[in-house]
Amino acid sequence: MTVEAYTKLIFLVGISFVSFGFLAFTRDRKNISNRLFGLLSISFAVWSFAWFLMLVYSQSDGIAVLWARLLNFGAIWIPILYSHWLFSLLGIQDRKKRFLITGYSIATIFSLLNFTPLLMKSVHPIFLFPIWPTPGPLYIWFISIGYFGLVSYAFAEAYQNFSTLSREKRYQLMYVLIGSILGFGGGA
Repeated sequence: MTVEAYTKLIFLVGISFVSFGFLAFTRDRKNISNRLFGLLSISFAVWSFAWFLMLVYSQSDGIAVLWARLLNFGAIWIPILYSHWLFSLLGIQDRKKRFLITGYSIATIFSLLNFTPLLMKSVHPIFLFPIWPTPGPLYIWFISIGYFGLVSYAFAEAYQNFSTLSREKRYQLMYVLIGSILGFGGGA
């Protein structure tokens, strides 16, 4: 795949996230799962559109850094919003308040650090890509805590609670987890 094709694909992914999030949110605004899915979709869309713009404006390092920081901003919120959404589907979000408060606090801290060289230093070319974010010293902590920690814990809770769900909810959860594994695996 060429960088040009990848760039177009990233843009289409962003449009898809906006569409899915809008549909879920407008179907039942009072449903916590729908609201969380809408917010999760916005985070994915911010990540996608910033990634697209970073690749399009790769000629200027200053502008590319701005888009790379926005890309990271979207990515920072994905793990906790995903975990919260999954907990709401499982019906366990009330039991997981401490975890959620901690997760949202961590995301807030990383969001503030995102605009410093501690999370992302600059941008550089890599492989076929004309621009790629250069991680700062805390980036490994963001990946470890956010994606490995929060998302792995949410998967573990889904596995642990699977047998308590109705048959319909089990099928729903199975599709969600398959999609999640494909999504997070592709993102990795």
